[in-house]
Formats: sequence, structure tokens, C-alpha cells
Amino acid sequence: MEKIAGWAGGKACGSHAVLSKGEGRSQVALHEKRYVDVIARWRDDGRIIPLVVCWDDGRTFQVDRLVGKPVSDMPPGSPGRTLRYTVMIGSKCTHLYLEQDEAGSKASSRWYVESGPERRPWCFG
Repeated sequence: MEKIAGWAGGKACGSHAVLSKGEGRSQVALHEKRYVDVIARWRDDGRIIPLVVCWDDGRTFQVDRLVGKPVSDMPPGSPGRTLRYTVMIGSKCTHLYLEQDEAGSKASSRWYVESGPERRPWCFG
């Protein structure tokens, strides 16, 4: 399991958008979704607890603890839902998302993290 002691992360538990100044006006740079494998525990009471985030290059990051309860990022009545988990990985606080699509006859769930220049280790390059 890889710890992220050298992670040069940005603001702890940041939001979906980063505001930056550009030529006298504010600009919004949205983060991209990066889908990841997650090892999780499904409890008998229905809660889903993420344990490990796995990159496609073989690196793994242990989720040390959850901060609070997952929060739904979708407005009521939306098809599917996205749960935002606030997690601690090492000494860094970040978000991990569970996207649940219930549209059609096939329900699916996928985990993702936000990628962006200040979101290491969630960003490559």
C-alpha cells in the first residue's frame, strides 16, 4: 500500500471547481473525472465503505478513514446519483465519488476521483 507523504496536494478537501484570476476576471477550471478501481466493504446495514483506491498502473492508496457521511451531489429527481465521500489518505483529505446510474434496465456503479493540477496523486503528468 502506497502512502502519500510526498503528495503536494492543493487545498484540503477542495471543491469541483478552481477559481483563478485571468486578465482582470475570474475563470473557472473544472476538474475532470478519473475513474478508478476501489476495494470497498458493503456492510449488512447497506453502507458502502471504501478501503483502497487502485490505479491502473498498479499503485494503491489505503483509505485511512472516512470524514463524516457520504453526501449526495445530485438534485432530487435526477436519474442516478453521485455520492461524495470525504476521505483521509495518509495526512491528506480528499474526495472520492461513487457514481450510481440507475437509468434503463442495467444499473451500474463506478468510482472516480477529481483530476487537476493541484489534485495529486489523482493527477498524472
